[in-house]
Amino acid sequence: MLLIAGLLPFFVVPVVWVGVAQAKFILIALLALTALLSWLFARFIEGFVRIPRKAILFAGALLPIAYGISAFVTGGAWTSLVGTSVAQDTVVVVTVWFALMAIVAFVSTRRPRSLLHILRAFLVGSLILVTFQVLRLAFPAVLSLGGFLSGNSSNIFGTWHDLGILAGVLFFMAFSLWKTPVVSALYWKAVLALLGLGSIALLIIINAADVWYALAGLFLIFFIYHVFGYWRAGFSLGRVLTRSILWIALAILMGVAGYWGQQYYSRLPASLQIAQPEVRPSWQGTYLIGQKVFSNPKTFIVGSGPNTFTRSWNLFKPTGVNQTDFWNIDFNSGVGFIPTTFVTTGVLGILAWAALLLALFWGIVRFVWGKSEQSTRTTLATMLGVSAYIAAFQIMYIPGVALSALLFLFLGMVVALQLAEENQSIVLGLRALGGAGIARIIALVVVVGLVSFAPITALRATASDLLIQRAGSVYTASKDLQQALKMVQQAVSVFPQNDVAQRAAVEIGLLQIAELVNSKTGDEATKKQQLQAELERTISHGLSAISIDATNYQNWLELAFLYQNLVGAGIEGAYDNAKEAYERAILQNPTNPLPQVRIAQLAIGRGDLSVALQHLSKAIALKPNLGAAYFLRSQIEAQQGTFPQGIEDAVIAARLATEDALAWYNLGAILYSAGSYDLAAQALEKAVSLQNNYANAIFILGLSYDKLGRDDSALAAIGAVAQLNPSDATVQQVLTNLKAGKSALEAPTPSKNVPQKTTK
Repeated sequence: MLLIAGLLPFFVVPVVWVGVAQAKFILIALLALTALLSWLFARFIEGFVRIPRKAILFAGALLPIAYGISAFVTGGAWTSLVGTSVAQDTVVVVTVWFALMAIVAFVSTRRPRSLLHILRAFLVGSLILVTFQVLRLAFPAVLSLGGFLSGNSSNIFGTWHDLGILAGVLFFMAFSLWKTPVVSALYWKAVLALLGLGSIALLIIINAADVWYALAGLFLIFFIYHVFGYWRAGFSLGRVLTRSILWIALAILMGVAGYWGQQYYSRLPASLQIAQPEVRPSWQGTYLIGQKVFSNPKTFIVGSGPNTFTRSWNLFKPTGVNQTDFWNIDFNSGVGFIPTTFVTTGVLGILAWAALLLALFWGIVRFVWGKSEQSTRTTLATMLGVSAYIAAFQIMYIPGVALSALLFLFLGMVVALQLAEENQSIVLGLRALGGAGIARIIALVVVVGLVSFAPITALRATASDLLIQRAGSVYTASKDLQQALKMVQQAVSVFPQNDVAQRAAVEIGLLQIAELVNSKTGDEATKKQQLQAELERTISHGLSAISIDATNYQNWLELAFLYQNLVGAGIEGAYDNAKEAYERAILQNPTNPLPQVRIAQLAIGRGDLSVALQHLSKAIALKPNLGAAYFLRSQIEAQQGTFPQGIEDAVIAARLATEDALAWYNLGAILYSAGSYDLAAQALEKAVSLQNNYANAIFILGLSYDKLGRDDSALAAIGAVAQLNPSDATVQQVLTNLKAGKSALEAPTPSKNVPQKTTK
């Protein structure tokens, strides 16, 4: 537990394929599992289990129970049970958080001083984090950890916003812990002072308004707490205000910083004006999704299933979102973590969270009105304060892994400190003979076994994700397909239920198939066998992804893309399978226009232009500013000879992608085919200005100039194309015609030396 508290703030694995959140979760899961099994072993040696009789602990136990019931009732998909290592809205991760809280509480039972050591470890780890981040702001290139930290907002704790929230915790602790046994020695006070200075510097630079206001509320509550405490102790009003003035001053200062923060922020040096954009659904958007999910009593009670907000978003996303820049983002959460829980686990989940928050609130009320030992009172007040502070962000924000872990770590400390004041525990003997003793032992083993299953499974899922990320990193750096394939296969072996790993195996398989097809070496029979084996393996991975989660439209898109690649190879049934997979993707994500565009491309390859037009029109109806759909539709219309409609769509496509040379070339080519040579020349000139070596655009531009009678311009344009393509016979013939003063596309005169056909 000391290692978790001390390493959590700054622990990372500084390689590009291991994310900050993943590294921290590995640390938490490994150490929590070790602590849990050690605790079980120690209880058998001791012969009894002491369970703190505290509301927070029992309310916390409701979370994995509620999540488990929701996952079971909604189908028990692996997405709900495990998901990915950084998805916190799962049965496994919530169980790990509860285990973390319970272990802290159990370990510290009857050992109040152990809490001092855990808190001190956290302070030291936080000082390392703050020192590193402050130095990194001064020397970003030097402290990039070999490229692991790329932008200025990159940090070793989580997101930039997460770091700001933690800085708020540390700044508050710098004042609230000053007169506690935690910092009794001078050097510990020095640690706390440095933390205070470093955290306020980070707060100013990060400048998150919600953090300022949350801190203002926390300091205000502490002001009221101190006023009430001194008044109950019999101090006069003047002395009460004098002793409490620091807290109200800090509350006002934090409020002013939140209100006027942008004014002073704009005066900071440019290098310190660091922003990390955050995009997530609004309260209204989250409410609308929840309203759709709760269309029947079952989902109202258990929700759509843990970690299924992405699916609900894809099914019920308002079409107006398609008009924004975030139309193609698959949001995995709503406006906040607890509101997301309401959608995914329904009333059952929200009641579990409400029970935990109410238990925390009741603990605060009992603390304020009750009496406790002075040696632990201020420490307990601090833990209650920071727990409430981080819990508030669970409602209005999506905290990262490290922040969520800290919430449950601090809640465990609250339970232990409450137990130190009121020694109310349930003691269960493990050595009693008879059925009762055996039942207790079995129950303990089963509960600990189930809880231990969570970090073990999460570690497998995380290892699988890391292998996929490493495979991508290796392939990007070295193009070593075999090494990447080996890592993806390992990812599938480590955790076969990872649909992301199965999709990665499909992508690698397609690259492998292309490599085999293009290979010029080896025996044809052997190559055919290898190709057949690779094809069967790749298809099996695509089907496995579907079997793992058939509600994920990405799995259907991957399978459809696989079959679409096989259509050109003449594989029987590939077209029908690709079309069916695209249609299933549309069912799972009806408001996304991309599957409609993909199925249109499939139909174009087959020659079903009327089908392609139907799907492109559907895509445009979903997203009226989707340039790719207009682009494809304009080409079909031009091919069918309906030039007015084709020109109209090509113009829209070019306006939507003004910096895309291909869009302007498409418009110019259609205008040329329609006989609008002047307008064609203007569009093609725009394409060439964007890409000066665009041979196709320059060639059609030269033909347009020829039609307009601009002979010198036509000759210059075709001459440039000839330099880019010296072996192209068509270009050379056009150039010869222009030099001879003929029309560019005039057919060559047959040579007189060609022998004439005779009959016998």
